[in-house]
Amino acid sequence: MESDHICLVGSNPSHLIKSSVLNNDVMTYCRPDKWCYEGNKTKLCPLYSSICNKSTNTLCSKNDYIENVRIEQGIPGLKNWQLSENFNSHYRREGEIERDIKGDSSFEVVAQEITTFLILVGIYFPSVTGIMAGSNRSGDLRDPSRSIPRGTIAAIITTSIIYLSNVIFLASCTHSSLLRDKFGDSINKQLVVAALAWPNKWIIMIGAFCSTVGAGLQTLTGNDAYDE
Repeated sequence: MESDHICLVGSNPSHLIKSSVLNNDVMTYCRPDKWCYEGNKTKLCPLYSSICNKSTNTLCSKNDYIENVRIEQGIPGLKNWQLSENFNSHYRREGEIERDIKGDSSFEVVAQEITTFLILVGIYFPSVTGIMAGSNRSGDLRDPSRSIPRGTIAAIITTSIIYLSNVIFLASCTHSSLLRDKFGDSINKQLVVAALAWPNKWIIMIGAFCSTVGAGLQTLTGNDAYDE
């Protein structure tokens, strides 16, 4: 898909360019030239304008050219097996593009906040709490003392396998730079997992909505059990 292409500038480190800087058209405007030609009109290329007008920038050469500009697939798929590249840790502090390297948030994707253990708990927490909806209905079971422990353990194992599988497959299919783009700034503000979804991104959007509503309904239906 054209929408999952990303624009990178430089190497060691690579700078992931926001798609808004490129008028949300990576294929057209991710180019190293100073001037862009549209029909009979000549104008300053948006990438050059965003990067090279800064006196402190070192990405631009003296001959009105940006060094090492390239377009890459953000989601190359399993055929390129990105897992080895994404396996190591890439923790960054706020405002960094790589560890201990500050970026410019006006044109490139930078870290929004440092990853903490609390964030990890927030991601994993739903996989071990959703099973409580079943426990709330334990009064309908023939043998609760036998069924609840088995059901709880089976549910936690199943959801943990699904969560870990999602992590592995996402890391195996996605370019490392895009994987760290928290808000999808490089792909027109799309969710990375939604861009990866088949057959359409709305599978993820609708699923997330239904999951949220479902959690609320579970709480409502479980109130009777709590009251008793």
